[in-house]
Amino acid sequence: MARRAQHESEPEEEEEEEEEDEEEEQLPIESKKVSPERLLQHTFIQALMARRTMTFKMATAIYDKAVKLTGVKNAPNLVTFVSSLEEPLALVGLAIKSRTDASTGVQTFVLVNDFADDPSKLATEYNAQEIAFFRLLVKKIMTSSNMAYCIKTKDAIALSKRAGVPTQSNGQDLMNNFVAKGWLNLSAEARLSLSHRSLSELSKYLKDTFGDDDDVPPRERAYIACASCADVVTIGWACVNEDCGVRVHDGQCAKQWLQPAKGKCRGDDPQVGCGEQWNGTQANGYTGEKVGLAESKEQFSLAANDADDRPPTSDEDEVEEDELEGTQTQTQTQKKKSLKRRAASVTGKGKGRQVSDDEDEGEDDDE
Repeated sequence: MARRAQHESEPEEEEEEEEEDEEEEQLPIESKKVSPERLLQHTFIQALMARRTMTFKMATAIYDKAVKLTGVKNAPNLVTFVSSLEEPLALVGLAIKSRTDASTGVQTFVLVNDFADDPSKLATEYNAQEIAFFRLLVKKIMTSSNMAYCIKTKDAIALSKRAGVPTQSNGQDLMNNFVAKGWLNLSAEARLSLSHRSLSELSKYLKDTFGDDDDVPPRERAYIACASCADVVTIGWACVNEDCGVRVHDGQCAKQWLQPAKGKCRGDDPQVGCGEQWNGTQANGYTGEKVGLAESKEQFSLAANDADDRPPTSDEDEVEEDELEGTQTQTQTQKKKSLKRRAASVTGKGKGRQVSDDEDEGEDDDE
């Protein structure tokens, strides 16, 4: 009887060993060891995904510490490294854009979703009703009078009813959430405007939706690109000549546009400017008619206490090594889980996730 039991157990042990061998064969060879270069990419991308936007100074600090932690030898400079991420990120519909935050004048890196360039990309965070509310806010801000590019919070909350949000209290909570998530800016004067994240991620949508108004007088146009950097101007200056359509962002863009011509709207060439003399001096800088909230960065605040849900400000340039080490561990854990899912899918056990975008709510009429 003992011999018989022994013979019966041997096939079971052999079957278990065969199953383990099959699982090992299904995993890619490269999964046995992740190269330092690949780990550096994953670590930096995870840090950027957690914030969506970083100042150049913060990105440099994170990159330098990530290089140290991953042990990459002869690492390229940050700009070259970010450029090397373009192709792999494009495969999943993401891109890193270098842009200047018009509200602070600080150079930033922004992680954007290139698959959807309209408010429907919010579908991963919000339902159709909430996205409809966001669309109304964007339209109201972009079409605000006197080149203000902002609206009062009480007017924003009133719009929530048109989007089908149940109560004004729900509308206020949702508005605060848009601010906390970095989609909107809230000024100290309780004015809502489009954030750096929105202007970056929705740039094509804004141009396609509001840029076809050349027959409208310049001061009434919703969309005018900066004469220097070509991004839409929602904070900056318009030419002092109200018949001229030139607008520029404050700071470096204004310098590049006005300094060479000593404050004239690009001299007397009608192809690039009207030649009108702007206000100010060569030493102190030139200004035109104010566009948007063109004061200082100190007037922007956030209507949420959770700092983890918002993009960093230019002062947030200190990076702890513990944070990067956590990101590195998270990257390795996600890779292991991904490999297990891939192995399961080979054996028919994996389940795909179906994602669908909300249908476009269409254009809403002004009140």
